[in-house]
Amino acid sequence: MMDKQQVIAWADKQIEQEAEPPYSIIELALSGSKNLNDTISILHNLVGENKPPIAGHAVLGYLYQQYTATKLSLQQVATTIYWLGLHCDFSEAEHSFMHSIDREYDLAADGYGYGSIAEAENQIVRFTAIYKDFTLENAQQWQEIDKAIPEAVQALYQNFKPW
Repeated sequence: MMDKQQVIAWADKQIEQEAEPPYSIIELALSGSKNLNDTISILHNLVGENKPPIAGHAVLGYLYQQYTATKLSLQQVATTIYWLGLHCDFSEAEHSFMHSIDREYDLAADGYGYGSIAEAENQIVRFTAIYKDFTLENAQQWQEIDKAIPEAVQALYQNFKPW
């Protein structure tokens, strides 16, 4: 979803903004000569084994931004949402949306007559739009932004129950 240079630029910015950045951020900023797998390993160590909901929320925001800027395909977004649902800790309502999105997209893409790609796209955009305020540039504000997520998810869940 993101190229290595974007990740390094983000790490550089974190170093500039923090008085004492974590070692893993410094290591990430210096990973330009490392191969992609090494850089991914550094990111994995930074986030940790247990992926907190806020990390998943940030990725959902990134998906929204990249999809609406036509930098990611609908299939890439749907696949990533599926992966996030398996690997991050989300609320029950979020997991319900994620499962519904995956199922609806797969059935529409496979042509089984259940829904359409346009309907799946609408559901994906409506769901990921909840997280649009998460950007790489405002990582210091994620905690504050995250406070509004449960209410926004619940409102969408009540207006559009995915069953």
